[in-house]
Amino acid sequence: MAKKLKPTLVIAGPGAGKTHYIIEKVINKLPLLEPHRFLAVITYTNSATNEIRERLNEKMVIPPNVFIGTIHSFLVRFILKPFGVVQGVLPEQVVYKDVSIKANDRKEENIIKSNIVKKGIVPYEKIVSLSSNLLKENKKIRELVSQRLQFLFVDEFQDANSGQFNIFEEVRKASATEMYFVGDPEQSIMTFQNQGSQIQTLDKRPIYKAINSGTIDKEYLDSNNRSSSTIIDFINNFHTSIIQQKTNKDNNTNNKVTFISDTYDLREIINSFNSICNDRTICENNPSTRFFLGYRRSTFKTVENEYGLVQKDDSDSNSIQLLKECSTFICEILNRSRTSIMEDLETDDLAYRQLCFKLVESIKSNPFINSSEIISLLKTNFKCDPYKSVHKKVQHNPDHIAEGFINKINLELQYSSSIKEIKDYHLTIHKSKGLQADAVLVIAKSKNELKKWLEIDKQLRFEDKQDTCRVGYVAFSRAKELLCIACLEEIDDELKKNLTLLNVDMIPAMGEKEKQPI
Repeated sequence: MAKKLKPTLVIAGPGAGKTHYIIEKVINKLPLLEPHRFLAVITYTNSATNEIRERLNEKMVIPPNVFIGTIHSFLVRFILKPFGVVQGVLPEQVVYKDVSIKANDRKEENIIKSNIVKKGIVPYEKIVSLSSNLLKENKKIRELVSQRLQFLFVDEFQDANSGQFNIFEEVRKASATEMYFVGDPEQSIMTFQNQGSQIQTLDKRPIYKAINSGTIDKEYLDSNNRSSSTIIDFINNFHTSIIQQKTNKDNNTNNKVTFISDTYDLREIINSFNSICNDRTICENNPSTRFFLGYRRSTFKTVENEYGLVQKDDSDSNSIQLLKECSTFICEILNRSRTSIMEDLETDDLAYRQLCFKLVESIKSNPFINSSEIISLLKTNFKCDPYKSVHKKVQHNPDHIAEGFINKINLELQYSSSIKEIKDYHLTIHKSKGLQADAVLVIAKSKNELKKWLEIDKQLRFEDKQDTCRVGYVAFSRAKELLCIACLEEIDDELKKNLTLLNVDMIPAMGEKEKQPI
């Protein structure tokens, strides 16, 4: 009897080189990969997918039986496409999309979702449940999936929800797949995506189930090759699993973590941060990249033009990505699959792509194009009715979908053209995950939010279902050489004491006369 394969869970904190770990493991496993089987790397964002693919491409030609993609694209390719139709859970032509339903309760919502799935509209959140059911209810499917997957790597494992973890467990039980889960419990901050389901405390989430499981081996990467020793000492106060050690010998800065005090005015805070960055007694070298972080995108929205801040998006701004965005938009707005659209047009893949690029070019030539103009172009080129709905209680707002598409394409085109010149980005803390900058300014919207960010009690951090304390941790750990914190509300003496105990420098904000431009 063959020895059962035990998955390996790798706990890796910020700057620990988890992407490097995955790349090296993949390269080591490729000589062992059988031609008829797959090596799959699952990510949770498009940017992570692109990074892993690009870094692998630098070292080798990626074989056709290596899959690198998001969790949803993985489930569609390896479970729903091969087994969904033959098992009668999906029709032949489907569109996967975000769906908003006006239902009186969860029961009615589930009935509506089941009805529209039969019509070929699959809500994103149904991808996991449909895949999980197929694996659970059919042992043969579970065995076939596992036999097809020789190696499986899951990046950002802390973001896996219970449904996804159950899928990995079903694959594990088939005992034919060598599995690696890589993640950091302290960066588990995606619970806001849970649509109606009960949010669990940290110690009840899949990554902790894996930590406490006897069927999963554990490895710990406690190095930090990103941040200075002072920043590492600061963030070590908050981690519930590991204490990191500095390994970047080139980063010898010893700037203390700084709190910009005596102001809760956004402009004064930014001016003070700029002054600190320009002070050569603090920053010996001018920071080449800087992040301005807040929980919401609106934090810096009112001053982005004034201070030359650019929104940093996680998309890959190239022709392939633009084509993908356009095709997704067309399928979503028409509630139809790409194949059925092409069949109606009696056209091939090349002609379909050309029609997609026409839409992109129309936005490129006129960034101020409105949704009605895009929809008019869609009607002309695709001979369709974008306003046709699939169900009376399923919200379908083509103008809203078109507006979102225009904004996304404009943002990608803007980012692509300015990436070489811009060094100052404002982005949400969630969007900053996985990224780094020389200098980082993190602004809390209230003293209560800041208090949560600075929580050092392990049990209270476990019990924070809304992830506020971990959101702060993610923000702090983006910084390489300089970390500044501020608050848009006056803080009390207790918070000041907490900051001092955490060895944070309290620096008064600049006065009006001292303000300097960026």
